Amino acid sequence: MSGAVSGAQSHAEDGGSGAKPPVAAMVEAYMTGIIMVRVVPAVAELGVADLLESGPRTIVELAEATGVDKDALRRILRMLASVGVFAEDGDGAYVNTPLSETFSRNFPLSVRDWLRTGSGEGFSRAADVFHRAIRAPATPAFQLAHGMPVWEYLSAHPDEAAIFVGAMTSASSVEADAVAAAYEFAGVETLVDVGGSEGVLLAAILRANNSLRGVLFDIPVMLETAPDVLAARGLTDRCTVTSGDFFKSVPAADAHILKNILHDWDDEHCVAILRNCRRAVSDGGRLLVVQEALPPGNAPSPGKLLDFFMLLVGGRERTESEYRALYDQADYELTRLIPTATPLHIIEGIAR
Repeated sequence: MSGAVSGAQSHAEDGGSGAKPPVAAMVEAYMTGIIMVRVVPAVAELGVADLLESGPRTIVELAEATGVDKDALRRILRMLASVGVFAEDGDGAYVNTPLSETFSRNFPLSVRDWLRTGSGEGFSRAADVFHRAIRAPATPAFQLAHGMPVWEYLSAHPDEAAIFVGAMTSASSVEADAVAAAYEFAGVETLVDVGGSEGVLLAAILRANNSLRGVLFDIPVMLETAPDVLAARGLTDRCTVTSGDFFKSVPAADAHILKNILHDWDDEHCVAILRNCRRAVSDGGRLLVVQEALPPGNAPSPGKLLDFFMLLVGGRERTESEYRALYDQADYELTRLIPTATPLHIIEGIAR
């Protein structure tokens, strides 16, 4: 009787529509998220999406190609297909969907390295101790997990650093063109990309501005493939690759650009970076910080989600007013907030 009453009450609560009560829907979404954060990166690492690029493959074929147990793989793909990641074709074979094809190495905007970065030893262990870090915010979760900051860790783990660079490059392939299209670089002769990694952003800007010269600046581990990226775009003669520590100094120029750099650091470190940029530029020189300026209130924002990862490493996403305060401390005037075709803004400053 109690089960019948409970069922009737549930039916009444959802208005007889069969829809799940809000709490049940929330719990299901939570459980799905926990599962997906483990399963999807593992399947991406196996390269299942790559194998399906040429057409349907059976579980036996996929298991043999990936070297995993066929029953376990069948159960995993069945689950993923139920939420739109991969699909069963009705003949016992699997195919890619618009979601799963983004895991492929060859997809133009592949998320494969993002998934591998998030599930790798470095970030997954940091996420595991997140509950400790929020009780001691002076020590980021990454440092609690590994005993060192994220950049020191990546320098000591080149394999993980290579995956991380791949993730950054994947995101930059779209964002770089949007930044190049949104900003007028007239009057800038030399642009330094501070923390520019492989140089995808700087390459896009140089190709859109033929008279501009560039300097790509980062720590050595992030620059290993940069010469190849620049050479493939025919930009070797217009761009210098220089390694160094932006907490000590940055190359001189009449403009500096920093894309997704400041969100890695707390305010004190950000001001140190910006002051070094200010020392390397004359009065009237430009500072271009490329980040999302968070919207106020309850407005949705990719940056508000990304801020979780920033919390892990000791950084933060910021609002326009927070960027203005950083600029003031570094002797820049924040002059404009320029939108791009992505969530990112170009936050322009002029050296006083």
